[in-house]
Amino acid sequence: MLSQSHTFYDILSQFPTTYDSQFRKAISESSVCHYLHTEGHPVSEKARRLSPEKLKIAKAYFADMQSKGLITPSNSPWASPIHMVLKKDGTWRICGDYRRLNTVTIPDKYPVKRLQDFTAILANTKIFFYS
Repeated sequence: MLSQSHTFYDILSQFPTTYDSQFRKAISESSVCHYLHTEGHPVSEKARRLSPEKLKIAKAYFADMQSKGLITPSNSPWASPIHMVLKKDGTWRICGDYRRLNTVTIPDKYPVKRLQDFTAILANTKIFFYS
């Protein structure tokens, strides 16, 4: 959640139908689709064992994400294990281990621009237009 003193708060508050600061639900379907092009057979790894405490936290995390519409259940031959890292504030960060997936992913010849390139293009502009 963004605080009212956050730099982008004023801008985002002007577009409440496209942004939910609490991530309570998915706002709308995006016209942007992301695909990973791969070669060979699907890769999968067994799930790593988690302590009962970590398993409970992970299940709650994914249930919350699903209730917000940010993820959906999947039945796929592709599988990557999760890894949990303790953050400084004592909560857990859940990460996917996609190293095996990366080995069969065909690199994009036209990757997304670096943030620095994008901001250089926008420097000194006054009007932003999205269609």
